[in-house]
Amino acid sequence: MPSILADAAPPPEYMGLGLAAVCVCLLAAVAAVVLVVVLVKRSRK
Repeated sequence: MPSILADAAPPPEYMGLGLAAVCVCLLAAVAAVVLVVVLVKRSRK
């Protein structure tokens, strides 16, 4: 890993916001997958 990226690492506050954003994105992706599965199951009945 280049030292340039290590020097440009964001402060812990921004790391926490980044983790929260990743969690929100993962939850949205899971919700979208569940929604698609439910719609497909309903359309097959």
